[in-house]
Amino acid sequence: MEDNTNLFWFGFLVEFVFILAIVKLVDAGSKSNGKLDAERNRLKRDYQRLEQELQLKTELMQENLRLQALRQRTDQVMQQPHQLELLSPEPATSETLELQAALQKENDRLSQECLRLQQALQQQEIALTTTLRHSLFKQLQVLFTHYPSVNKIIETRPDLPAKNVVPMFVPLENLVQSWGYEQIGAVWEQVAYDPTLHQPDTPDIEAGELVYVRFVGYRDGSIVLSPAKVSRTLTKTIGA
Repeated sequence: MEDNTNLFWFGFLVEFVFILAIVKLVDAGSKSNGKLDAERNRLKRDYQRLEQELQLKTELMQENLRLQALRQRTDQVMQQPHQLELLSPEPATSETLELQAALQKENDRLSQECLRLQQALQQQEIALTTTLRHSLFKQLQVLFTHYPSVNKIIETRPDLPAKNVVPMFVPLENLVQSWGYEQIGAVWEQVAYDPTLHQPDTPDIEAGELVYVRFVGYRDGSIVLSPAKVSRTLTKTIGA
């Protein structure tokens, strides 16, 4: 009877923590999104500025080439006014070729700068998204790590009142999966203790020693976001 009462109050407490965490999630999300939007807008402005500059210089190059051709034809007409019908474009002068080369070089530079800004924008978005997700995970860490343990107990004792709390955690589980986070261990699973992945309940547990997982952990690739909590004995109760 005492176990049922404890689980009932734990379910009530988890529900309260869940609601509080969602409020923090919304607040943290709005702040992080503001930073993301500001940085994205800055990079987009730089990209648009370079695009305009590239377009302007391209038009300038084309205009200079037209002026060079017109000047050559005008000089030719002035020198040979009676042979207009025989006129043909003269080969480009060294000055024209140098101008073309300089403008082409500038055009290539601007194109590379535009590409660099596009790549920087993509990398910045990825970095900010990763930071935001890690921050949100930290806010909801207790819910993420305790849900599997609660679910395991409900599976073995479906008569407990805490079963009404379990459906509330399903969206969180789906969220972690959509982020690609990997779960460390399974509830009540016996594993070899790994200090890089596990958090022991006593400091004398040594690497390689068999332990039981009480609360799962999570990692994002090589980054351990939350180590799994382990102990030598398997206690099928809810506790820190």
